[in-house]
Amino acid sequence: MALFVVGLVLAFFTLSASAATVETSFHVVTICVCLYFIYNLGHCFSLTKVNAGMQVKNLTVNRLCQIQVIMAVNGNLPGPTLRVKEGDTIVVHVFNKSPYNLTIHWHGIFQRLTQWADGLQFVTQCPIRPRGNYTYTFNLTGQVGTFWWHAHSQWLRATVHGALIIRPRESQKYPFVKPYREDTIMLGEWWNAGPNDVESKIWRFQVGGAMFLRMRMFYLYRDAFWPVMAFYSLL
Repeated sequence: MALFVVGLVLAFFTLSASAATVETSFHVVTICVCLYFIYNLGHCFSLTKVNAGMQVKNLTVNRLCQIQVIMAVNGNLPGPTLRVKEGDTIVVHVFNKSPYNLTIHWHGIFQRLTQWADGLQFVTQCPIRPRGNYTYTFNLTGQVGTFWWHAHSQWLRATVHGALIIRPRESQKYPFVKPYREDTIMLGEWWNAGPNDVESKIWRFQVGGAMFLRMRMFYLYRDAFWPVMAFYSLL
């Protein structure tokens, strides 16, 4: 767009000015265009590609005096915190060693021109099947702050999640007051049952009957009815 405007200005001077003025203006515009390309080229080379790996598999935990087998990433709950800088390109290799289909959603990330990396099951991608893998690649330009990632299949997000922290680049400032100290706090909920078991019980739970919500499933091009139980939100 900037080059288009420069071209219009140059054409205007060519039609309305003398030969000497046109030559001088042409040289000035040429220098400006070169500086523009040099600036953007340097900005591109200053960006970093961050690689990360996630293995989703069984993890045995003992909490509230009860042993459970849950799904977790890299053997930790919560999963790893991804720390990047604004403008970085992040490449995350996900290996599904769990018995469930799953996807990973990057909550709050704009996904400009990388919608297929948004991690919405059956909307932007097919789920990663057991023993399968998928690589998410997307850019983090224009966003700074604390975000999070989580599974976007069934209730696996209850244990398959982690933080995504985007800091400004060295030449940039925080869009808010720079924090004096940083601590990552993630709030979750714990049940004495597996997340998928809890989900199954909720769908079977009937209080005064179920109210059905009519909604259009755009990727199937037909209407569908989803039951909305008491104490349950459909997102």
